[in-house]
Amino acid sequence: MTDRTVCLLHGFPDTPATFSELKDHLESAGADAHCPWLLGYADGDRCPTSLDDVVDALIRGWQEAGLEQVDIVGHDWGAVVGFLAAARVPERVRSLTALAIPPLRGVIGRGLRYPARLRQLAYMAAFQLPYLPELALARRATVEALWTRWSPGFALPAPALDAALTTLNNPQTRRNVLSYYRNLAAWWQRDTRAVYRGLSADIHPPTLVIHGADDGCMPAELFPATPVDAPQLKGPAKIVCLPDAGHFLHLERPKRVARLILDWLDAVG
Repeated sequence: MTDRTVCLLHGFPDTPATFSELKDHLESAGADAHCPWLLGYADGDRCPTSLDDVVDALIRGWQEAGLEQVDIVGHDWGAVVGFLAAARVPERVRSLTALAIPPLRGVIGRGLRYPARLRQLAYMAAFQLPYLPELALARRATVEALWTRWSPGFALPAPALDAALTTLNNPQTRRNVLSYYRNLAAWWQRDTRAVYRGLSADIHPPTLVIHGADDGCMPAELFPATPVDAPQLKGPAKIVCLPDAGHFLHLERPKRVARLILDWLDAVG
């Protein structure tokens, strides 16, 4: 593991701080782990114009750090960005681990077979409203409610919650993080249509998908049961569903998730 550079990409509504324990486990095994901020989340960041803009910023960060190849571990939006990066620059992505997000080609078809479970994604429609989502995310109760709903029965560690609340205390940051949802819904824009093509593109780097059976954000039914059910994944692939875990599985089951990642990295070389 000493030659592996792991790039840990956070999601919403969290920060790189949520990777603290997982990062420790990976580094204890010899990995060189990095936890960059997604574009728009760090204080002073500009608002992303599209998800491709986020990927551009990520790749620039690798170039500036002199990282030729990375193993991506992405959670939530970090996993979506990871899929896009793996499709665009497969020569730079040694492997991809997606936490709590399925391969996105075919996800709509799987969702239509379980329409009742799609209610879990209603928050994405609510985030399209003007002003109100920004006001809601300024409240501690809103952020706590999202974490509680998405990882039922899990008590969020205070440092992770405090980091998220501090980040979302900035009005510009709240607009920035909501732009991820709003840009993706703007289907009439050329940049958004390009993102759609990227999200359905073939993924050639080895890909591990891990999700929780009790995920209250992304329904387990939206995940393919096996790699055979995910033709988008062209390289070696593995899909794991963790019982008694929700959306923030890297916080709920950090040792188990770390072991799965390390075994996968060893397996794919």
